[in-house]
Amino acid sequence: MSAYYHAYDLRYRQAHARGVSWTSTEPTPIVRDVLRRFGIKKSAKILEIGCGEGRDAVPLLESGYDLKATDCSEEAIAYCKRTYPAYADRFALLDVLNDEHPHQHDAIIAVAVLHMLVEDA
Repeated sequence: MSAYYHAYDLRYRQAHARGVSWTSTEPTPIVRDVLRRFGIKKSAKILEIGCGEGRDAVPLLESGYDLKATDCSEEAIAYCKRTYPAYADRFALLDVLNDEHPHQHDAIIAVAVLHMLVEDA
């Protein structure tokens, strides 16, 4: 995990220790819009990079999308697995700057993530 993102992992830990979530639970409207616009069907294998606390992942999973939601924050992934146990196997730790992901996907979504994909230097 980059030093930049480490600060977010710490914020998740602090918020969760107080029994609150870090972000909104409202899904990002553009996610469904993009899936519709590009004809991404529920059967398509979708990878979400930077799922955080699952605000976009959970509504898609509840709607039946074949989604793997990932984040490089151990705390964020642990929170999602704890909070959404029915989908625990759909959340995984992945640092896209340093890890390899062995699976292929038909689509990748990443909301508010690109600015975090920086090297420490």
